[in-house]
Amino acid sequence: MDDSSSSVTTITGSPAGSGISESDVAGIDRDHPLPPEIWLLISQHLPSDDSSPLHNLILANKSFRGLLQPLLFTNFDLHLLASFKSDGGVKYFQSCTYQRRSLARLDFFSSPRLASHVRSIHLRTTTVGHAQSGVVHSIDPKALLYPLMEKLSQFSRLESLSVLFWPIDGFVIRHLFTTTSLTSLSIQVHPDSSPPDHADLDAIGQTSFRLKDLTIGLGFKLTGILSHPWWSRLLSPALHSIELTNIGAADRFLSHLASHAHPSASLPSLRLLKISNPPPKYLSHIFRECPALETLEISAGVLRVAQMGDVSLIPNGTVPNLTSIRGPWPYMKAYLNHPSIRKLHFALRRSLALPQLEIVHSLRPELTTVQLDLMDLYGSRFTEIATLVLSKFRSLENFILSVFAPITQEDIEKIRDLFFNPSELDPAPTLRTVHIAAADADFLSSSSDAITPEAISLFREKCPLLTMLRLSSSNRCFEWSRVRC
Repeated sequence: MDDSSSSVTTITGSPAGSGISESDVAGIDRDHPLPPEIWLLISQHLPSDDSSPLHNLILANKSFRGLLQPLLFTNFDLHLLASFKSDGGVKYFQSCTYQRRSLARLDFFSSPRLASHVRSIHLRTTTVGHAQSGVVHSIDPKALLYPLMEKLSQFSRLESLSVLFWPIDGFVIRHLFTTTSLTSLSIQVHPDSSPPDHADLDAIGQTSFRLKDLTIGLGFKLTGILSHPWWSRLLSPALHSIELTNIGAADRFLSHLASHAHPSASLPSLRLLKISNPPPKYLSHIFRECPALETLEISAGVLRVAQMGDVSLIPNGTVPNLTSIRGPWPYMKAYLNHPSIRKLHFALRRSLALPQLEIVHSLRPELTTVQLDLMDLYGSRFTEIATLVLSKFRSLENFILSVFAPITQEDIEKIRDLFFNPSELDPAPTLRTVHIAAADADFLSSSSDAITPEAISLFREKCPLLTMLRLSSSNRCFEWSRVRC
């Protein structure tokens, strides 16, 4: 019997051998009841990814059912099927009964008994190609979105809202700004959405909530609803993470940081920033206005490719806690000069792979995490790269290698032998995890017969902290773990 079942038994009856009689349990329940607030606090420690313990408690007795049943309704989802047409338009589909059932669910979730328990709302889309072929009924997403937004203020403890490729307009934004408890917001807008009514959005004031996590995207330009600066009002000193996958939004964000025209131009609590195609000359504003920054991830597409001379070093004395960086090579080469960097993630090309890794080692040999994406590497070069990283970075704790090009079984066996051949492996006292993943589905043998107990014993001595070695493709895997051995 699991722990949750045992706890239910203790409340509702006497388990065999417990020494507690039915009358004792009844007396405790009647004469010394715990306040409902205590039971609610206890319920917060139940597994978040498994609702069965909560279901068990609800079935235990009438009191628990009335107290804990609303906790089953903390998340409200709406899901549409989307077809993105060649002209930029979007058409939405669902089953013929979905709208009626969803509106009924909305009325149920927004009822006085449940509304205060709703913590997250997710509006999602899936392309029609992934849907069942029988679902062909067109639906107007606003027939679901507008009623939800009208009731949004009733969810007094709503913390998270995500809107993925649903049509956003001034009506939606106005009601969004009426919420008071929101801490996480994610809006992914189709780049060809219809232009907004600027007069309508100009009338919207400041938010009454303070976000900790903000995601704005997608697209390359500030088109549609993102062309109006309403979303810049979401910036506040309380933000912990920002993700801007829209290039135009990234430009406006950096301009906002550089303006000093508003208190939110400084983000003292920001820990994580993911930004798309930022102008290199404006990145200094990030380091000046985000002193608590720990992780910086930069994606750069074909529209703006930084050259070596475009990226300046991180100014001395700024972002002392910045430990993790990800981005194109010009940014990495410049930012690795910062003394606090310990984690690196970037993509390698065949012709420059080894020279770039040598530069990385010369700038920051004390890296603890190296994650590489190999885009066009073939043959022995793959093995050389893995060997270089594992042999040169003596403080390395985590090594992740993703290969997006074909490699041979011989290559992967060389990597395996690097660990289990005593003559090949140098001592790696700090190494904890190694994961090498390849896109090729047919190269990997899962056999480990060639690995002798003597090799494993010496392997443990040379890598005392290593807990996982995983070599995988899309459908095959070789894995060694300390627990398994």
